[in-house]
Amino acid sequence: MSDPCTEGIGNCTKTQRDIVKRAFQDASAMLARAQDALIAYEKKPAAPSNRKVVTALKKHFNWTEALMASPSPGEVRVTPDYIPGKAREYIRTLMGKISVPFGAICPANDQQREQLNPQHKGDIVKILAAALQDNTNCFMYTPDYFRQKPEFRAKVVLHEMFHSWKYMSDDSYEGDAKYPGKVGNATENPDSYACLIRDIGRR
Repeated sequence: MSDPCTEGIGNCTKTQRDIVKRAFQDASAMLARAQDALIAYEKKPAAPSNRKVVTALKKHFNWTEALMASPSPGEVRVTPDYIPGKAREYIRTLMGKISVPFGAICPANDQQREQLNPQHKGDIVKILAAALQDNTNCFMYTPDYFRQKPEFRAKVVLHEMFHSWKYMSDDSYEGDAKYPGKVGNATENPDSYACLIRDIGRR
């Protein structure tokens, strides 16, 4: 299989690669803090210090503790640790993959971008990056990606890692009218996890 990250298609500048490197570093720190936050939440769900986790679970998964006892029609039946436990498991996976050397492709124009990611042109406009191969940290970044704030760039790295390492497809994006959708949809949605990690993994 060809490897666009080593073929010189749309090579990134040193400045761009440094920005991507920083984004991976920031994402790694977010993962560690998010893991600690979920562990603390699971130990004491009602503790005032864990309210930000409760808020983020509701915002990004439509998950509340009430779902454990009486799920709505059409919803999956969740156990006490269904979303928090699943998120923690996935965070552990990404923590083990965040140190895999990254590859960065920076298309110079839309033609190059579509050549590398022809099936998901609309997605690129929203997330500003794309995972090019499974089981790698080889991602393509649009020019707009580099204009964003560091926290957003780190969130995008996490989003693409859920594509690459957990093989998830996009259901909706933060800001979409239907986001996050039903619990069952959100549990397989990269942006739900990436945004959760961002929100509970802030300093």
